[in-house]
Amino acid sequence: MPELETRLASLTDAQVAQVLQHLFSHFDDSEVPAVTQDEIDARIVADREFLGELAAADPSPATAEDGEVRALIAALAEAVPETRPVIDAAVARAESERTLPIDHDTALSVLAIATSAAILRPRFSIRRKRKKDSDDLQIDLDIRGTQGMGRVLDIITRFLNP
Repeated sequence: MPELETRLASLTDAQVAQVLQHLFSHFDDSEVPAVTQDEIDARIVADREFLGELAAADPSPATAEDGEVRALIAALAEAVPETRPVIDAAVARAESERTLPIDHDTALSVLAIATSAAILRPRFSIRRKRKKDSDDLQIDLDIRGTQGMGRVLDIITRFLNP
């Protein structure tokens, strides 16, 4: 257990929050995922209530120290052995990514789309002309392309920057 506590201590607060998020997601027994902001807010309230109940059941006095959440995760791994692999995986993911959690397939999809758009630089125009007796639809597609890999990378970084 000391190894897990050491690993948890080395994480930032944001990474510890990622570990908790991963635990809640993994052990969430609800059938329907939270999609709307109201559903997400309700789920957060329920998660906080669960943590409050868990803290109330713990005989140790609650403090507002920085390591409290880390100690809770370590205690959970010790008290409920089946959570240990999930916690280890969540900590490893937080250690390796150093960013907000995002599915690798999603990240690759975003990069592939950005790269394709940067290389091809398509331009679409759609015109609809309505006449009394007919509708004409004209679609123009112009593939302009980008010269040079440096220019492609420049365009891709515009997709990735906020």
